[in-house]
Amino acid sequence: MQQLLRAFLLVVDSHRMRRPRPPLLRFNLVLLLFQLISIVTAGAIFASDFGTICGNAVDSTLAQPVGGAIVTILPDGVSAITTADGEFCCARLTPGFKTIEVTSRFHAPIHLEAFLLRAGEQRTLEVELAPTVRIESPLMVVADRTETPGRLLFNRDQIAASRATSAGEFLQEQGIYLQGDGVTQYVSLRGYLPDAVLVLMDGIPLNPDGGATDLSSVPLAALERIEIYTSGAAARFGANALGGAVNLVSRRSLTNETQVEAEARAGSFGSRGGSAALKSANQLLRGFVHYDYDRAENNYRYQHPYLGEQERANHASRDYSFYALARPTELPDLSLSARLSNSRHGIPGAIFQETGPGAVSRYS
Repeated sequence: MQQLLRAFLLVVDSHRMRRPRPPLLRFNLVLLLFQLISIVTAGAIFASDFGTICGNAVDSTLAQPVGGAIVTILPDGVSAITTADGEFCCARLTPGFKTIEVTSRFHAPIHLEAFLLRAGEQRTLEVELAPTVRIESPLMVVADRTETPGRLLFNRDQIAASRATSAGEFLQEQGIYLQGDGVTQYVSLRGYLPDAVLVLMDGIPLNPDGGATDLSSVPLAALERIEIYTSGAAARFGANALGGAVNLVSRRSLTNETQVEAEARAGSFGSRGGSAALKSANQLLRGFVHYDYDRAENNYRYQHPYLGEQERANHASRDYSFYALARPTELPDLSLSARLSNSRHGIPGAIFQETGPGAVSRYS
């Protein structure tokens, strides 16, 4: 304030030294100075009429600062949120009796007793908050565990509802990844090559010495269920099941009677096929015999760019399989099985290559 007054007097003296001023001008300058002094003094007096409350919130158990707590000064209604260090500050509070309420999500709310806040006073408080302990009703968690972890099972009802004719087609329908050339089908589990997947028929390995097993030659009608093992298959079946294992369980008669089943199929591109199954059981022996046959010409006509309309030939395929199983009634763990499969597929060559007797290449 004194510096402001001195600056103003210097201005007045500088004007006085330049040239004399009329008395009215000097009066106006003095009046202006008086008004300026009044405003500054009134502002300082007005600011000194307010009080300030600051402090910090601390956990009474852990002696750690509590952040995010809401501090409310009553009756002013001024609120502040504590920082990460537990600090808070409420300014421009009118003098008088004050009460403080502090609430926190994880602490019990507190209400401090009323105290007198004088004009211009800055009070510092330390608030201790007690952590709350919530007692909830007991919660029981029940989880159903599969019989064998890492095992996927397809039963007879799922097999009967499928339109597939081979075990490979059925697994492909179920989302199991298979590799092949359009004719053969090799199962791949967990990203491993088919050579690392063990395929069994009634628990007997079909590829005990390694190598992939073509599941397109296994008729689906001859199976009772399909078991797929992923995790832990190597520990159960050996090193050949590093990628996993597929166990094909054949159908069998559960009653002492003879059952005969037959099926015929026909479709486009000259495809036709059929299957027959015989199940028989008596007091001495239970047996099952199954035969499956499929054939397709796969010929079609197309427009050759140089030769005109041509017929795509030498693309026929033929597959048949035979499976037999015998098991003594008194010794269910002892079984005798035989399996025979044969396939023949024509290779017509490139799409624009002529097909005929001189361009035929076959393998079986």
